Order: sequence, then C-alpha cells, then structure tokens
Amino acid sequence: MSRTLFLLLLAWFAALPALSAEPAAPSAAACAIRHQDQLLLVQDRISSRYSLSGGYIDGGESPQQAALRELFEET
Repeated sequence: MSRTLFLLLLAWFAALPALSAEPAAPSAAACAIRHQDQLLLVQDRISSRYSLSGGYIDGGESPQQAALRELFEET
C-alpha cells in the first residue's frame, strides 16, 4: 500500500510544471482522505488500478471545490 502511494506521489510530482518566476494556475486537484490509519483510494473499473480521487478544475472553481466535487463524483 505504501509503495503504491509513493508511486502515485512520484508520478504527481513528475507531472508538475517546472518552477518558473510566475506560478501557473492549478489545472487539476486531488483529494486525500485519511481516516485513522487508512487512506481512501478509488479503483478504476477498467484497469483495476488505485488512485487518489481527483480531476480537472472547472472554470470558476477553486482547487478545493474541484477536489471535493471529484471526490463526490468518484465515490
């Protein structure tokens, strides 16, 4: 489980844009839900892979609103 989380975080950091003088507006948001010692993951129906709940930010949404919307949609 911890190896999967590490790989997810590594992939997420690799997808981040390079550091620049002007920070880019976020285009995606993820939601990590931890309860006691457990982490909520979403399993893809096709590939059976697990990931954090998340997705793209719609126009006019904050990253927090997008993360909560995606969590609701995917669970």
